[in-house]
Amino acid sequence: MTAEEARALILRSALPAPLAEVSTRPFRELCRMAGAPITFTGMVSAKGLLADLRRSTRLLDWGKGDRPVFCQIFGPEPEPMAEAARLCKERGADGIDINMGCPVRKVISQRSGADLLRDLPRAKEVIAAVVEAARPLAVSIKTRKGWSEGDDAGLKIAEFAAELGVAFLTIHARTVEQGFSGEPDLGFLREVASGVPIPVVGNGGVKSPSDALRMLEETGCAGVMVGRGIMGDPWLLARIGAALKGLPGPPRPSLEERVSTAIWHAREIVKDMGERGVPLAKRVASWYVKGLEGAKALRRALMTARSLDEIIGILKGYASALGADVRAIGPEPRVRGAVGG
Repeated sequence: MTAEEARALILRSALPAPLAEVSTRPFRELCRMAGAPITFTGMVSAKGLLADLRRSTRLLDWGKGDRPVFCQIFGPEPEPMAEAARLCKERGADGIDINMGCPVRKVISQRSGADLLRDLPRAKEVIAAVVEAARPLAVSIKTRKGWSEGDDAGLKIAEFAAELGVAFLTIHARTVEQGFSGEPDLGFLREVASGVPIPVVGNGGVKSPSDALRMLEETGCAGVMVGRGIMGDPWLLARIGAALKGLPGPPRPSLEERVSTAIWHAREIVKDMGERGVPLAKRVASWYVKGLEGAKALRRALMTARSLDEIIGILKGYASALGADVRAIGPEPRVRGAVGG
């Protein structure tokens, strides 16, 4: 996918955030079903890819249903990041996303992620190296407002991105020190979106269609990125995407639809990972009942499951106890995008 093609796809769209240990192939497929024009892998270590570590290379496994997919890579130096970008390109990625915003201490201690906001010359070198290595694929960047309040590093990254040929830029409108708390700075997003000639995607605090519309209207961003709120709720991504395009969104899912999708998601994780995927499948299944009656007890029950069959049995038992029609719980996910879109 070229930069021009990527830019056309993201206009007034809702993108799923790259989430570590979450954005696996099944999750990405659900996001595509919900109408996402592009999906992202969870962040992949450039060092791990080059060392051929299985925990890194398995993140480059994608299918037909999750594409186009951008591989998000992180690392401290230009050369390893360029090599990782080339490897992702060879493995068939549709684009490359550079992580320059992860605030996790383990990542920052490796001089990666948000640490690049504290070393702008090195950040610029990384961007230049990855864009050149990935050519002709589109390259995007995910970053933050800055390290601390009053820091304009996010704007500098945006200027580098425009200068060096990046397709689009996603900015989480909070600082690294804020983490995920506090209000996102929409004024900063507006400043960046109006100040650079490439599309800017807004991120941070988008939990509803109204949040997304407000972000677009007040900032002039090209699109929005939604993160933790869509874990177990791909229907939220669909509703947000529909609202941005002025289309009717799908109705909220029934219990049968939630459980069918949870079962499919768990099954696909185990299909890809084998029995070592069971712990992740249990965790993922619990996301789908968040906020529902008896969810806490269900989560406790799921944590005792030792196999995919047990996970499915617990989910069906839960649904039945709440009066769901178990016959309506099928093997396929029940997710779709905008009505008429």
